[in-house]
Amino acid sequence: MRILIVEDDERVAAALEAFLARSGYATVRAADGAAALDLLGAETEVVLLDLGLPDVDG
Repeated sequence: MRILIVEDDERVAAALEAFLARSGYATVRAADGAAALDLLGAETEVVLLDLGLPDVDG
């Protein structure tokens, strides 16, 4: 399962990514909405989305 983490706070994103990797999940990260839309694809099954992004509302 591939999980897209959309989070602009580096510490929060790193903690989520580390936890999910230890649990056996593949992850990709985006720090803003534009990057998230670029990374979103058919392989992505779950999106963890921060509601307060710098460029668009989550």
